[in-house]
This record gives sequence, structure tokens and C-alpha cells, in this order.
Amino acid sequence: EKQLTHQTHLESMMILSHHLRRAVASPAIHPLKTSTLVQCNSAPRWSVTASIVRWRSSDALFHGDDRRQQHRRRRNHRHRHNDDPPDHTVGNESLRNPNLVSLNKIMAQRGLCSRKEADAYLAQGWIRLNGQVLNKREHLWMDPAQITENDTLELTKEASQDQNNKSTILLHKPAGIVSGQPESDDQIPAVQLLTADRQYLGKGNINNNNNNINNNTNNYHPRYQKGWATAGRLDAKSTGLLVLTQSGKVVNQIIHAESNMEKEYLVGIAGGIVTDLEQRLQQLRAGVRDGNDVLRVASVDQVYKTQLRVVLTQGKKHHIRRMFQAVQLPVRTLKRVRIGKVVLGNLPPGTWRYLGRQERFV
Repeated sequence: EKQLTHQTHLESMMILSHHLRRAVASPAIHPLKTSTLVQCNSAPRWSVTASIVRWRSSDALFHGDDRRQQHRRRRNHRHRHNDDPPDHTVGNESLRNPNLVSLNKIMAQRGLCSRKEADAYLAQGWIRLNGQVLNKREHLWMDPAQITENDTLELTKEASQDQNNKSTILLHKPAGIVSGQPESDDQIPAVQLLTADRQYLGKGNINNNNNNINNNTNNYHPRYQKGWATAGRLDAKSTGLLVLTQSGKVVNQIIHAESNMEKEYLVGIAGGIVTDLEQRLQQLRAGVRDGNDVLRVASVDQVYKTQLRVVLTQGKKHHIRRMFQAVQLPVRTLKRVRIGKVVLGNLPPGTWRYLGRQERFV
């Protein structure tokens, strides 16, 4: 028994000596504390004061070679026992058939939900086609030609209830607030305005009717500051209606390229009265080319002497400012007052409210 213990001790010391020699020779390894290595008379044995020798835990030092060798062995084993080449089309049937389209894209195009929500609903079995429940294994990719307008692609009650549980907020964004993530420390994101003291509980003008715009079933809670997506951004200088939502369906309705959602703006012109204003408005109605983009407006009309009403159905970055700059109309103020059927009303700047149950963007 003593001989066996002595042999085990020698083997351990030899292994430790091997690793320490590799560590000393490797320039990538840095000791956290100064180590004390005392060479004995009978080299290559080393007497190590283990309490003061601490090395960084590195897979490359202690386990890297072993793990790489194990990986090679497993890989070679698979190749030896599998004569067929690896199939990279597994899980992506569109590589086999280019005519197939992912189901989440079809769901988003129909405005039923977002693509991310469609994947989650498909995994739960909450999507039906002509009454048949679809599953992720067989219906992740589908042929659009097989789904016509006569086919009924719908969500189950569970999916509809999940969408109803997600909130949508209307914010009157003031100037100096960024819609998305701040790019510098001095910028304030719009989501920071979603506090209890800024919730508007009064009455406002909704579709020209004085109704209570507060959804009393959605009381404020700090957790509501999480999971918001901005649907239709405004630049930091612009003000007006900003939509923040937890629903991918709402985001898809507002910003999808094929939705043609109307967005109405009031534009204040700097520099006083413009004598040839109507001629410049005709240029805006005809469309403006800026770089590689062709910018268009759905309509543009004069409200006051230096204020115009602009309606867009497409949205490029700095869309209105670029168009007005092209026709030499300097923009003084830019305010969004409507998205679809939802209007800003008399919501005070810097405050927010929940989207009412009877309000719809389309």
C-alpha cells in the first residue's frame, strides 16, 4: 500500500512538472502571484509550494490539448461511421427548394403578427391553416403558391390573447429626445419618459370625439419600461406622436413596407413668407431624388402662411428634411400629429398614455 501511494505521488509530481514546464515556456501565461519553484538535486523533479503558486485557469494550459484531441476523435468517429456527406440543408429547406418561404414571413406579410411572434406561436401550435394546426416540424417552410387568398391563415385564441396582453403606448416626444438607443451619454432615450408621473390621465381628442383616452385596466408598473419597440422613429429635433409597443403586430402594421400606413406631419418653414411656395410644393408632389433614393409624399398642402401639412406613406431617414432641403425650403419645426387612424390630440409634450381599446391604426 505504501508503494502504491508512493507511485501515485510520483505520477502526480511528473504531471505537475510537465504542466509547469509548459507554463514557464509559454509567453501567453501570466502568473497571478510570483511562484516559488525550487529545483531538487535529482532533476527534473520540482518541489512546489502549492499555496503560493496560482496560475490562471486556462483551457489552453490544462485542458485545451485534451479537449481538442477528444473533439478530433469524435469527429473522425462520425466520419468513419457515416459515409454520407454532411447535409447543410437540414433546418433550412429553402436551400433545397428556392420556391419555399418561411411561414413567419407569410404571417408578417398578412399582418397577423411579427416574424418573431410567428416562430413562437408555431412552436406552441397556435397557428391554423384552414382549421388545421400547423407545427414547426412540417410547416416551418411553405410554398406561397399553395396558400391563396381563399385559404384561411389565422391565430388561435391563445395567440390572440397573448397579443391582447401586450401594451402599446403613445408618447408626445419633445425635442432633444432620441427615439431609439442613445449614441452618447448626453442623449436621453424616449423610454426613460415612461414614468408614473408622466402618464396622462386626462381627456383628449380621439378621432374628433372627446372620450376618455386612459385605459384604466393598464395601470403603470416599472416593468413596463422593458420590452418596448419603437414603431416609426423621429429624429432628435422632431416632436410629436411616437409609438412604443410590446406587440410585433403593431410594429409590422406601422413600419412594414407594404402597409402604406399614413403618417401626417406639420412642418414649419423658416425665413418668413415664400413667394413661389406653390411652385415648390409642385416639386415636392412630383418627387425628389436625393442620392440613390427617390423621395415622395402622399400629399402636401399649406395650412398657414409658414406651415405645411405633409402626409407620407413611405419613410426614409430624414425623409421630409431632405425633400424640403432639395427645394430650398428650410425646416424650422417638424411635428408628427397622426399615424394611421390614431392622432396625437391634445396629449401634452413629454407625457404618454396607453392606446385605447377602441383605437386602431388601421
